[in-house]
Amino acid sequence: MSKSKLSDSVVDKLSFHGNKNLFAAYKEKLKAHLKAMSDALVVTELQAKRRRPVARYEDALVQEPVLEEPGPGASVEDQEYYALQVAFANKQQSHVKNLFNLTLPSGFVDDKLMQKPVHKIWRAIENSTDSTPLQGLWSCLRLRGTK
Repeated sequence: MSKSKLSDSVVDKLSFHGNKNLFAAYKEKLKAHLKAMSDALVVTELQAKRRRPVARYEDALVQEPVLEEPGPGASVEDQEYYALQVAFANKQQSHVKNLFNLTLPSGFVDDKLMQKPVHKIWRAIENSTDSTPLQGLWSCLRLRGTK
């Protein structure tokens, strides 16, 4: 998905400029955006009289989707549903990676890391920003101890 598919205002609102103190806000805005994408996809699929997607955009931050492959003798409908779910999961991974490219500072995530699944990229981003409460507390305590 190119930047033209995402409005400039969405990209601007989601952008993280590297200030680690603002990462929690970026994280919440990103998750809200991904949830909205998931909800819109569910509506689209239900309106088309298809089953709801198994994977959600925001779940990509936590793990790869678990898709149950239809067994031998599965109906054509089940095979098509599975193929559609694989396509959705791939699109979700691509969309989130594109969001990272558009909303994170240049060079924040290197090319090698971008080849990995989204949840591994996200874990590396979180680790690099010390975004967990205990890490933040530890950072504060270290800073206070140096005075």
